[in-house]
Amino acid sequence: MEYDCPRDSHALVRNSDSEATGTQWRCNTCSGAMFTELLSTEVASKNLAIGPREPWDNRISCPRDGTQMHKVAAASVAIDHCMKCGAAWLDGEELERLFMTPEAAHAKAQPGMWSEADWFTPVVFAVIEALFNGH
Repeated sequence: MEYDCPRDSHALVRNSDSEATGTQWRCNTCSGAMFTELLSTEVASKNLAIGPREPWDNRISCPRDGTQMHKVAAASVAIDHCMKCGAAWLDGEELERLFMTPEAAHAKAQPGMWSEADWFTPVVFAVIEALFNGH
């Protein structure tokens, strides 16, 4: 499968697979990432942001199926979520903000929890989980 970045239309590169978070695809141009199983539709629907998107961000289509993605709020991060297939998109700046949270510091500090090769996906998943579930 091949997917294009919803921001700049460059090809997404398959980065990792995880039973917990599904497959992660990265854009090497804008540093954004698509996760196939990051949020459940139930969690996303409870956390949908209220209000219009920014003028420059009127529509973002799901890289997997072309459906208009919904904006989901998690602390200072806006996650685009496809209510049809469950894919989630985080812009590069949103990923950077995630890694500055206390939840990220805690997740990265857990000894033996992640290997150097695949720490990125589990840390993002742990941070999102903590933000949405109030841990």
